[in-house]
Amino acid sequence: IYTRILRECGLNQVIRQIVGEFGVSLVDAESLLMHPGLPGSTPLRGESAEAQSLIADLIDESLRHLVEQLDKTLTYVESEWQGSLNNPLWLLGGGATINNVDAYLAQKLGVHVVPWGLPN
Repeated sequence: IYTRILRECGLNQVIRQIVGEFGVSLVDAESLLMHPGLPGSTPLRGESAEAQSLIADLIDESLRHLVEQLDKTLTYVESEWQGSLNNPLWLLGGGATINNVDAYLAQKLGVHVVPWGLPN
């Protein structure tokens, strides 16, 4: 197991972007990230699809920064422990609650991504 805290890649930055752009409360901004969140493999329709697209566009720079940091981490891990990328990349923290963030990161990084959560 390898862990790394990614500075300046947290959920708070993304929430502040949504609050500033949409003029909603912190609670509403978090709710927008959980549903509808980012576009996923099952497209939504109507206002939810439009909201997903707006959210994705708004937080695109933050997501690109996250992908860059994760890519650096994965490159280091693979150089130290070859074959370790056959294991899933586990997401922890508030950002792991963003709907479809696992699919987004998996597509960008080419690895299996799993948001960690408590068992039901």
